Amino acid sequence: MSHPLNLPDFFRDVTFLRKVFPAYEVRDAQIEMARAVDRAIREGKTLFVEAATGIGKTLAYLLPALMSGKRVVVSTATKTLQEQIVKKDLPLLEGLFETRFDYVMLKGRQNYLCRRRLARFTRQPLFAFAEETSLYEPFLEWTRQTKSGDREELKGFPERLGFWEEVNSRSELCVGSRCPYFKDCYVTKLRREAARADLLIVNHHLFFSDLALREKAPAEVLPEYDGVIFDEAHRVESIATMFFGWQLSMGQVEEVIRDLRQWAAAEKVDLSGLLDRLERQSARFFSAFPEKGERFRILPEDLSKGLLTDGDMLLEGLRQLVLKLREKREGETTGDTEPLLRRLHGIIDGLEAFLKSQDPHFVSWGEKRKRGIVLHISPIEVRELLETALFSQVRFAVFTSATLSAGGDFSFILQRLGMPSNVETLSLPSPFDYENRVRIFIPRAFPLPGTKDYETALPGLIDQEAYCLERGTGPGALYQLPADAAGLRGHPKEIALSRLYPGRPSQIRGAFYFQGG
Repeated sequence: MSHPLNLPDFFRDVTFLRKVFPAYEVRDAQIEMARAVDRAIREGKTLFVEAATGIGKTLAYLLPALMSGKRVVVSTATKTLQEQIVKKDLPLLEGLFETRFDYVMLKGRQNYLCRRRLARFTRQPLFAFAEETSLYEPFLEWTRQTKSGDREELKGFPERLGFWEEVNSRSELCVGSRCPYFKDCYVTKLRREAARADLLIVNHHLFFSDLALREKAPAEVLPEYDGVIFDEAHRVESIATMFFGWQLSMGQVEEVIRDLRQWAAAEKVDLSGLLDRLERQSARFFSAFPEKGERFRILPEDLSKGLLTDGDMLLEGLRQLVLKLREKREGETTGDTEPLLRRLHGIIDGLEAFLKSQDPHFVSWGEKRKRGIVLHISPIEVRELLETALFSQVRFAVFTSATLSAGGDFSFILQRLGMPSNVETLSLPSPFDYENRVRIFIPRAFPLPGTKDYETALPGLIDQEAYCLERGTGPGALYQLPADAAGLRGHPKEIALSRLYPGRPSQIRGAFYFQGG
């Protein structure tokens, strides 16, 4: 909606705002930020706003976006902040103005139920973890009632639900309009809603997945938009780097081999020889990587002649499968050939990129996971890619976070992201009394995060009141702690939050999930 609004007057009308924000206080920095965002949208500029904790960033950019009359994407680094904007901030603004705003929240499609995959799973449900069998009936009951298919609705289920991977929506498995459930597809319906909305609330992973897809093929996830506002913008470079590169894993190859065996049995096609050989080639290729710890750099000199030969043989095996599937595509009955071909092409693209990774503009590295080695090929810089894919395509862009500059100097992030000439920067201090209200405690001689000693020593630092625990380096520590350390092992974050308010002061410590919003 487009609506003239005097922003300073709005933010200074305490009586009006306290109708929905009872503790509202006038903050000059919030007013200054809102005016800067409004100006960037109207004049078509790129704006960087470093706004410290307590300023009220979300309201300062939501209001100008809603009143602009343009289609705006708001992108956050975490789903937590997405949920806050959609379930708290926007409804409060709707109550304040007594009107409905046209907005849609979109997440990566793996967050939504796939009716086709669900139908297959229910015919022969298999569980990787025995304890999940008791969740199956409540899960089925949810599938019969849900209107959105959003995984977030599964309250009381563990964060890591093994069989969700068997029923969720995945682009590489989608058969599109050939699907018998296409008209009722949750993802398709959501995209139709997004095409009509003025405000799209997404996360950085989805945004840059869409951007990378537009660069690689004539396809898109998001509808066309006028501009974008990045909250938690300090994460933009790292996430963009991930999506403008390639990834190849042993798990990917194993999974597609498993699905090809099922497809071959259903279509009565003999692929056993090709698949057995591919399995051996994959094991040989991935076993060649040295045991160097959880993450390791791959230098050009590490690409031995033997490794490159093994890679070429794996590549040839994958190409033979592609040819075989193309031959059988016309007479298939399952509708799975196209998705399988897409997955094979994705693996081939990643493997080709790795075998040619001597390109000085890219860096190769690997990591060990439970399902084997994962290889990454990432651009060293994304600024030229962002110029082509983002800045030249949108009318305006706003980047905001509590940490964007170094002592008020934005030159580093501007250089890393390749800013256009019409960029404006603004640094706003926090109203919080850090000197008197904040204490930082650093344990002495404590093991480094990511080590076994760290996981062993960590419970000793946690008292009975610490309900949520995450380490800053990743979401693994909570799940590796003894169950009595925090009392929340495997519990969803909503339950953790609900236990914070039993009528007494509570804490969230090291809260990775809750650091945004």
